[in-house]
Amino acid sequence: MAFPSRTSDLEQIVRRAEAFLSAHVGESVPITQLSATIGVKPRRLRVAFREVRGMSPRRCAVHTRLALVRRALSHPETGRTTVTAVATDYGFLELGRFAGTYKAVFGETPSATLRGARGAELATTSCQGSEESF
Repeated sequence: MAFPSRTSDLEQIVRRAEAFLSAHVGESVPITQLSATIGVKPRRLRVAFREVRGMSPRRCAVHTRLALVRRALSHPETGRTTVTAVATDYGFLELGRFAGTYKAVFGETPSATLRGARGAELATTSCQGSEESF
């Protein structure tokens, strides 16, 4: 009889944790709550994330939320989209710390991402429909 590998057990733990975190993306979920919810001890959860993702569960959750913020800023739904609104929607309440972390991860400020998206949108829509020839 074959036994499941340690790696597949750890991957399953990470998948369950990530599914829970995805369902609670706008919240900062404590490790103790996360581990209790998926039925493993906090140490086992940390080991699983270190082995499978190469980082702690908290850091992985923050990186996932940052990527979602970047996507929302890169493709704003309206001209009224603000960095503050998007950041708080994804559970970042300390805006100074958020901006510093965002810049460290992506190499630009969140406002620069939003400005770039708005600039690209204006550039692609400003001359559409013009039949004039110069």
